Amino acid sequence: MGKVGRPKNYENMQPYEQAQHDRRIAMASMREDQLEAVEKARAALLDFEQQWSESYDLYNPETPRALQTAFWAIHNAFPKEES
Repeated sequence: MGKVGRPKNYENMQPYEQAQHDRRIAMASMREDQLEAVEKARAALLDFEQQWSESYDLYNPETPRALQTAFWAIHNAFPKEES
């Protein structure tokens, strides 16, 4: 069942609701290549974390490559502003 009534004003939200609201707005404002880069990074980091927490070893040889690919995807999607 959906929510009934008007949405809350930002000032009336709890801190966790404000964080969720900010996150939704930030994700909606990203370009497609940026969203893809974030998803690649999430998947690579999750794979690394699961392998590392199970045996403190990387048994999948593709994990370092996935981390490297995710790094470059993030690097290219979010270029560092030159001062």
